[in-house]
Formats: sequence, C-alpha cells, structure tokens
Amino acid sequence: MAFKGFEATWYFVKALTQDGVYFNKDLNKPGNRVFTIFNYQPVYLQESAETPDYFENKNIYIIQKGDSADFKMNAIN
Repeated sequence: MAFKGFEATWYFVKALTQDGVYFNKDLNKPGNRVFTIFNYQPVYLQESAETPDYFENKNIYIIQKGDSADFKMNAIN
C-alpha cells in the first residue's frame, strides 16, 4: 500500500510541476507514470455539465495475496 501511495503522489506531483494547477488536459501522459498504467477519465454527474465533477482511474488492479507470492488478477499487460 505504501508503494501505491508513493506512485500516486509521484504521478500527481510530476503533473503539477509540469503543467501547474490546470494539469487535467494531459492527465494520462505516459511520461509521468512509474510502473502502473493509469487511465483517468472524466466523470460527469449531469449530462449537461461542461466541466467534469471528478476524474476516475478506469484501470483497477485486483491483487491476490498468496503465501509466497502476490498475483495481479486482471493485468492488462
């Protein structure tokens, strides 16, 4: 969990330093990622809204904890 927290923090700090506070135009820039492939997509709660209410990562990984190893259950690559 510490790794996932570090990676998410790194991703958004790098986006903030490159583009400032309006970094959502290049949110899925591949150069910002460390290991995990993020796929942030805008979510609109009302169809007529011009700006998104929030962004959601559509690449969700389920990890199965084993005795000797951990396995990524729904890996894309």
